[in-house]
Amino acid sequence: MKAFKKPIFLGLLLLYPTIAFCRDYYIDPMNGRNSNKGTSSSSPWKTLSAVKKWGEEKGFRGGDHILLKKDGVWDEKLYAYGTGAEKEPVVYGAYGSGENPLIRKGIYHRDYMHRSTPLKKNEWIRFENLVIDGAENGVDARTINHIDLKNIRITRCENGIILASETGLLEHWTMEDVFIYENRGHGVFCYTDINEMRVKRLSTYHNGKDGASFRTGENNTVEDSVAYGNGEDGFDVGGFTGALSYNRCISRNNKSAGFSIKAKGGGKAAGHILYCLSHGNFQGLEVGNESNSTAYNSIFFNNSFIGIDLISSFQHSIKNCIIYKNGENPAERGFQVSYRNPGQRLELSSNCYGRHSKDRNIYLKQERRFVTLEEWQGLSLNDPQDPNSFTADPEFTDAFSENFTLKPSSPCIDTGENINRALRFGIHPDSSWVHSVRVLDQNLHGSGWEIGPFVFRK
Repeated sequence: MKAFKKPIFLGLLLLYPTIAFCRDYYIDPMNGRNSNKGTSSSSPWKTLSAVKKWGEEKGFRGGDHILLKKDGVWDEKLYAYGTGAEKEPVVYGAYGSGENPLIRKGIYHRDYMHRSTPLKKNEWIRFENLVIDGAENGVDARTINHIDLKNIRITRCENGIILASETGLLEHWTMEDVFIYENRGHGVFCYTDINEMRVKRLSTYHNGKDGASFRTGENNTVEDSVAYGNGEDGFDVGGFTGALSYNRCISRNNKSAGFSIKAKGGGKAAGHILYCLSHGNFQGLEVGNESNSTAYNSIFFNNSFIGIDLISSFQHSIKNCIIYKNGENPAERGFQVSYRNPGQRLELSSNCYGRHSKDRNIYLKQERRFVTLEEWQGLSLNDPQDPNSFTADPEFTDAFSENFTLKPSSPCIDTGENINRALRFGIHPDSSWVHSVRVLDQNLHGSGWEIGPFVFRK
């Protein structure tokens, strides 16, 4: 039997090569030495330059963990190298107890390897449980695919996260529980189209420019996320093709638009606003250039200039939305929805426009005039135009305290349109929005869907 052990073991190595190479590497700025092996917590490396050197000369493989000591502080960049796999990424994380490791110069990684490295490509890398404070850019990623960010905090940098690609396309990026705040520029700035992007529980606030500026692609979603008090747009999306969906997101008190959708360079990118809230911004939703848009079961409330501004002349669908008390400032126009010209392809229905002091909620840009909802519904632009919509107070439970659930007497209960079975899950009224969201099936509560994001429980 002994004669068969070596061939069997070698065969396993061929089938599962990571068995031989998966390792944990430890870095401790107080007790480490770069001359150590770095492969145990009792013999750690000291600096991030040791990680860079090993990455360039040897490379990290799928299943490897590069672990920084908690309460540690490094005044240098983390150059991230590694070739992982979908089920076995290279992980940069933390060990020990205390505060998450602090990196003052940021995370820097590119899709190329040092010429002496035996590995070919940086991809399938995860970063988790790290803090970046005061760097030029918190995470600076160029032409690198299959990256996960989890439980990352980025503050006081020039930009929080920069995503780009020399090839013009990125693939598979995920962010979960990422907090980006008080950076001088953008919270997130992506200037390359991207496919398979999943963002969940992103918080981006008090940044100098956009809270998060994304690009469109295939299968991209941002869920349960918030943009607050940013110097430009809260959430911005552009691109050439594809779409991005915002699900159960909040954008408030941003200096420009809560949500902005603008195609780039003649493209026809699309943005979908589903079960979202936009309030206290300059514009609730701005759609420009050649973009298409969808807004379903969302609230646009108390935005100082306009609720929804459809600048683009392409396809727009707005259903089951509450558009209330926008443009109330006497120095601004008192309109709530505007559109560019009669050539737009509009699908509007079952919206609650709320009461405005002038009751002229629709501004026809081409004709430069305001109309009431009744006049709007009587125009022969589409047939019918905005059916089942009405003007009324939606009766929020306590909008002053940002409780936008519906009172039992609300006219928005059971008066919405059943849009699509796939979109039937509204927000549970007892949820802590946005980071602890529960959902309810609209089809199982009441005689119809609600207008707005919250399901009413009788």
